[in-house]
Amino acid sequence: MRSWTRLRMLLAMSILGACAVAVAGSRLKPGEEATFAIPRMTSPPKIDGVIDPAEWREACAASGLVDQGSGLLLPRPTTYLLAWDPGHLY
Repeated sequence: MRSWTRLRMLLAMSILGACAVAVAGSRLKPGEEATFAIPRMTSPPKIDGVIDPAEWREACAASGLVDQGSGLLLPRPTTYLLAWDPGHLY
């Protein structure tokens, strides 16, 4: 069961990495991929629809996402908070 959880976590990280491009002050060159480290959380956040900054302080944030079809920034500003613990990918 544990290997299935790790496989799901790796798959989710791969999908996020392939679908999201974090724009951090500079543009990526064609063919270049954005990468970022997803930190491990010391305690799990409460998944209740409310983003409490104290709960998510250890997560990394990815924003400035690009539509993969058009290459343009998404029209609605979006930020993803990413983290993990031994049992979950958040």
